[in-house]
Amino acid sequence: MVAREDAESIHVETAAQWRAWLAANHDRGEGVWLVFWKRTTGRPALSYDEAITEAIAFGWVDGSSR
Repeated sequence: MVAREDAESIHVETAAQWRAWLAANHDRGEGVWLVFWKRTTGRPALSYDEAITEAIAFGWVDGSSR
């Protein structure tokens, strides 16, 4: 597992974008930081529940938050 500060950060705005990233990268050995936009930015934002649902479908689990 890669150290948190060295992990790649992923910014997605939809469940479809996150699903596409997972489909292409689900077999990676290291983790990633999924970055959520704050609601106040006005940008489309993936919900935490959507993120977890998609990740679990690819065998990924939520490990920690920062």
